[in-house]
Amino acid sequence: MERRSGPSSLPLATFDAHDLALDLSYARKILEQVNLGASFKYLYEKIDISSAAGFSLDLGGIYFLKNWEFGASVLNLGPKMKFNTEKFNLPTQFRAGVVHFMPQKIAQGDFKVSLDVVKTKGDKWKLNTGGEYGWEEKIFLRVGYKTEYEETNFSFGTGVKYKIYSIDYAFVP
Repeated sequence: MERRSGPSSLPLATFDAHDLALDLSYARKILEQVNLGASFKYLYEKIDISSAAGFSLDLGGIYFLKNWEFGASVLNLGPKMKFNTEKFNLPTQFRAGVVHFMPQKIAQGDFKVSLDVVKTKGDKWKLNTGGEYGWEEKIFLRVGYKTEYEETNFSFGTGVKYKIYSIDYAFVP
């Protein structure tokens, strides 16, 4: 990136920026219908000669009930990070969602719909919804819609799976 002290045709110098997040995660089925997981994260950010480092924790769980899955998570729990002398909070986020797997097949394929709510500290509640059609667990078509986002709201994608390999594509304007 170019460093400037004001409007000019020539930059004073250049500098770079780096972000790093390393996760160590663990998940376990604690009951037949309940899975819980946690991730411990090391975070590092550097812009020019200034840097910040810290740690955070993500916690989440899923409850399975027939053709339904209910999930909840809290992300970025941790102490403030510090850039030079300025401290800032991590963007703590709360998420809750539900997925329904349609019991009947549609053209030899499975269909599921999802809905989740997202609340990031200091931001509005956001609602996300989507659907996925999977033909014989090999070809997938996906569509999604998000509310309260300035840049984008509609997305779609596709995926192909062969044995343990998969390729996925998503278009998110």
